[in-house]
Amino acid sequence: ETPVIENGKTVAVVGSLTDISERKRAEEAQRFSEERYRALFRDNPTMIVTLDEELMMLSVNPVCARQLGYTIDELEGQSVLKLFHDDDRAAVSDQLQRCLQHPTQVYRWQFRKVRKDGELLWVEEIAQAIHDLNGVINILVVCQDITERKRAEEALRKSELKLARIFHS
Repeated sequence: ETPVIENGKTVAVVGSLTDISERKRAEEAQRFSEERYRALFRDNPTMIVTLDEELMMLSVNPVCARQLGYTIDELEGQSVLKLFHDDDRAAVSDQLQRCLQHPTQVYRWQFRKVRKDGELLWVEEIAQAIHDLNGVINILVVCQDITERKRAEEALRKSELKLARIFHS
C-alpha cells in the first residue's frame, strides 16, 4: 500500500488486490485428492502394494503390513519376493514380469506368503502394471487373505478322499 499525500495530508491509499481464489481452489483440490488417496490406499481394508520394475515395494498400505506382521518401514524398499513361500517365488516373479510386459492386462493368482512370524498365509492377488505421474511403470497389487477358504477346501478334499476310500472298501 502506498499513501497519496497532498498538502501534507494523506488523501488516499493506493494498493493492489490479489485474487487468490484460483490458489484456494488448487489447495482445496489438493486436499480433496489427499483425502481420497488416504481413503483408497491407507484406509482400505484390503492389502495394497505398489512395486517398481525391479519388484521392490514402493508403497505398502497399513493393512498389508499388519496382516503380514511387519511395519511399513520394514517392507518398503524391500523385494516383494521375500514375502512369498520359497516354492512360489519363481512363479510369482514370472507373473509380475508378465504384468510389466503387458500393462493393459489384469492378472490374478493365488500364492502363499510367509508372515514375519513364519506363519503361512494364502493370498489371492490382482495385479496390473500402471504408470505413475512421471510416466514410470509400476505394478499395483491388491491382495486378499484366502487362508480360511484354502483350509476349508483342503478339509473338504480330505473328507471326499476318506469317503471315497470307505465307499471302495
